[in-house]
Amino acid sequence: MIREVIIEALKKRGIKQIELARHLDINRSSLNAFLKGNGKISLANVEKSFLFLGIEMVLKDK
Repeated sequence: MIREVIIEALKKRGIKQIELARHLDINRSSLNAFLKGNGKISLANVEKSFLFLGIEMVLKDK
């Protein structure tokens, strides 16, 4: 779900993976692996991604 949200935001805003990777200070191949479901990024980088892409995360009880 997080991957899909980030992918959609990148497309919607016209931001390339390399731009997000630079913002996160990780290499593009690591970001690409995460977005394809073959890698991991830290929770801190998920948060940085959301802030960079203007995504608001809302947590709620089940």
